[in-house]
Amino acid sequence: MPQFTAEQLLEHIARLRERALVWLPPAAMMALETASEAEVDGAWLADLWQQAQRAAFTGTALAQDCGRTYAYVDAGPDIELDGAVAGAVVRRMSRNGLHLAVSPTMPDLLVETRIGEDTELADELLRALPAEKTGLPWVLGVGVGKTALRARLLAGRALLRSVDEPNPDAMLAWLEADALRRINGQTLTALAVNIEAEGGAECLAICLGRHPLMCAEERIA
Repeated sequence: MPQFTAEQLLEHIARLRERALVWLPPAAMMALETASEAEVDGAWLADLWQQAQRAAFTGTALAQDCGRTYAYVDAGPDIELDGAVAGAVVRRMSRNGLHLAVSPTMPDLLVETRIGEDTELADELLRALPAEKTGLPWVLGVGVGKTALRARLLAGRALLRSVDEPNPDAMLAWLEADALRRINGQTLTALAVNIEAEGGAECLAICLGRHPLMCAEERIA
């Protein structure tokens, strides 16, 4: 059984963080290019796309001060993690292997609430969004969990999913597409709405990725 210590995981996370600061995933680059062409005033999106190209060519970071890094560890039953990893965001998978997803910046929590029969996801998103919508295009991570903490963790995990990868659950994928259409309206607000949910959930959390495209992931075992 492969064994990983906290120090080994931190080394991998640090390397992935450096990669995320410089290289945008191909899907993110394509989403930026498409959005810059579709947006009425897409010059700022085209400029961001060009910045990303220059960063990749020169090896310089897209952003200098990203705050706290956050990472998710997906570990299969064949992976043994030492006790020091207990405080990390670890999700046990049914399949074997170890997968890391890392972003250089912690997401902002927009809203956290208990859900009921009349909860409308798109309406909650619209209420949660800040009035100022300039700057970087956003990705909204939505977590629906059994507790407020689980909902926040799921929302953060959703932000690390690729902008072109819908939820494998057909109903959640439909909710993602519907929510994105409604919050964007006539002007671009977000590139993606990603939802992660668990059964028996009672809490809803919505997180905003201000540097939503800056992430890196790797299967290391």
